[in-house]
Amino acid sequence: MIKRATLFFLTITICSSLLYAGAVIEGFHANTSLNKVELKWTVKTEDNVKNYTILRSLDQVKYKEVKEIKAKWNDKKEHTYTWIDDKVFKSQGNTFYYKIKIINQNGSTVEHDKVLEVSPQISATRHTWGSIKAMFR
Repeated sequence: MIKRATLFFLTITICSSLLYAGAVIEGFHANTSLNKVELKWTVKTEDNVKNYTILRSLDQVKYKEVKEIKAKWNDKKEHTYTWIDDKVFKSQGNTFYYKIKIINQNGSTVEHDKVLEVSPQISATRHTWGSIKAMFR
């Protein structure tokens, strides 16, 4: 029979590994301008984080990985990350949904729970030109 102390330690270890994402993300925001979306997030702490992957969706169901950003490493400083999605004019639809996936050094992944809903202004000229270029690829 397992001793109580061993069972307690095992339970704490399992729970903390399930809850621990390796990073504490605060302030995940989006700013829009003509033909682009700027994503910005602040990480309070990073511990064993390898990368952050930006996920984008048009329907909140199927997300596509659009950018991978290398973590600034394992110190206890606060970091701010910024990425500009300047390819939104190539997609159909005016509403985009963004999430962040945290990739740890050991390969495990955790998706940040906040989803951003963004409706940028798309230039009709840029959208048409992008469609014409796509026809010749």
